[in-house]
Amino acid sequence: MKKIILLVSITIVGMLLLFFINDNSHDIQITINEDLDLYIRSSNDFTIKVEDKNCIEYSQLISEENHFSVYDKQNKIGSVEVINKKIGKDNILFLKANGESKEFSLDVKLRSKMKVNNIIEGLYDNNDIMVFNNRTNDSINMNNESQLYLDGENYSIRLGNPYYVKELGHSVIDVISNSNGWNINGNEGIDTKIQLDVKDNMEINLETIISSNKLVDFEDDTTLDLIRRLDLYNKKIFRSDGIYYNIANNYIPYGRESKWNYPSGFPLIIMYENIKNNNLFRLVGISLLYDYIDKFNDNHYIPSLPRSTWLYEDYDINYEFYDTRFNTDTIMALIYWDQILDEPIIKDIIDNYFSFFIDYVYTNNWKTENDGLFIPDYKNKNGNKSKTHCSLNHLVSEINAIYLYDKYYNCDNKYIILAEQMQQAIIDTYTNWIKDNNDFWYCIKQNGEYGLTDYRELTLKDMKLLVDLLNERGETIPNEFNKLIESKTKWLEIN
Repeated sequence: MKKIILLVSITIVGMLLLFFINDNSHDIQITINEDLDLYIRSSNDFTIKVEDKNCIEYSQLISEENHFSVYDKQNKIGSVEVINKKIGKDNILFLKANGESKEFSLDVKLRSKMKVNNIIEGLYDNNDIMVFNNRTNDSINMNNESQLYLDGENYSIRLGNPYYVKELGHSVIDVISNSNGWNINGNEGIDTKIQLDVKDNMEINLETIISSNKLVDFEDDTTLDLIRRLDLYNKKIFRSDGIYYNIANNYIPYGRESKWNYPSGFPLIIMYENIKNNNLFRLVGISLLYDYIDKFNDNHYIPSLPRSTWLYEDYDINYEFYDTRFNTDTIMALIYWDQILDEPIIKDIIDNYFSFFIDYVYTNNWKTENDGLFIPDYKNKNGNKSKTHCSLNHLVSEINAIYLYDKYYNCDNKYIILAEQMQQAIIDTYTNWIKDNNDFWYCIKQNGEYGLTDYRELTLKDMKLLVDLLNERGETIPNEFNKLIESKTKWLEIN
């Protein structure tokens, strides 16, 4: 759902730091900041024409979007889009190019007189563990699997590797490797270039992060370990509209190298937890924050756009369904970020979501013997009643979200009553969740049947967070919760 934001059509060049030379030529020059320029040229001598420029402004981020068309004489053959997300003095830059009727190439360059002190290459070893290599400032060619960090006295730059995208629909894409990498000459300032070969009916993507402060402390082992685990290129990619994860093969559409625009705000929680001394995660986190804000629909939740074969076959759940866990993760992430950012839109989204959620719960639930409430995990886009199961991890995370809502905003008591009813459902049935081997069943169906395999650690983490939140509230921890935690812990110790 698009929020009420400032949308400005740029008609006067002087209104922006983002400045264009030659609106109708073979070259584009874009001033990113006072020290750094981006140059884009059609290496085939095709004409590049400015189509439109606009700006979307939030309190913490300004997104400047610039659209160009590529012409062979009078025939449009492709398009180029440059999105510059400005966060204070820092920039996250996305470039996209499409070939519509003819293939062409773009020479892309970043240039500045600022001195390069260090070049760090991040490269995955056996597509698993990232290793970091110091490179010289001489002219070097880097392969397309590297992530490059250029550090100077007053700036830090991360150069992403380019990749092709084929849109499959419903937020799913196929990602295809690109053969070209960056060429860097750091002897007399920043002089980096890359050739992007634009193909017919495919989109090529490139991302760069530019900061006036150091992005990554390469002297700190803890930071490097975080980068290795959370970097954005091994199993996920960072695009202008969010983070894309590998998608399970039981989703439709699905291709050979499919990823989807991840509707869960869990990555945003990870960024929040690691921003204290990590400028890279701070910038990526703020960018993702607004991507998630933009995903909320008019019903005040984020839909999962592809179709799950499992949910469709078992429950007739179709495209664009509501997933309680993904939305709970996102709302919890927004609550955390709202404590450190001045962005009024966040609180509005949180309030609207909980208003939707409580209506959903009291329309869709089934009760235990002591009036505890189980809540269906999913619902159809336009469906009123859901017949899906309730999984323990979904239920516990929903309780946690309500207690966080109350912790930071002193919410209406009706939400606390709801959380207590959901807790009662767990208390009434806790022995049924435990298998003979001390592991948990994943879910309970509306006919009372338990089944499926629980996550290895997720539900236990949710239960521990619930206990912590109850302790903060000064409430007695139900013994049933302790027994569930003890059981799962015992199973993990031997498995």
